[in-house]
Amino acid sequence: MSHAKEHGKRHKGHETKRPVGDRKMVTRQERLNDFTVEGVPQPDHPMQVLCEDKSGTYALPYACRWSEGTWFNCAVGVAIDATVVGWRSWD
Repeated sequence: MSHAKEHGKRHKGHETKRPVGDRKMVTRQERLNDFTVEGVPQPDHPMQVLCEDKSGTYALPYACRWSEGTWFNCAVGVAIDATVVGWRSWD
């Protein structure tokens, strides 16, 4: 078996990993199921946002807040430049 297919082989000092073929990619719908996607977010509360672009969905690694129809980065206060498709409490 090639090394590329068998990441599970034990090497001194390394943990055993699952073979690459055993990993399941999460679907778009499975990602969306973990977020609120309808309605209006609670204003001025820290939220984790799920964004989407031509490559797929991704969660921003920082808290955002919804204010006056725009998502803002909580830490720096600037509007984010992304297509937000879902949100959930940052807590």
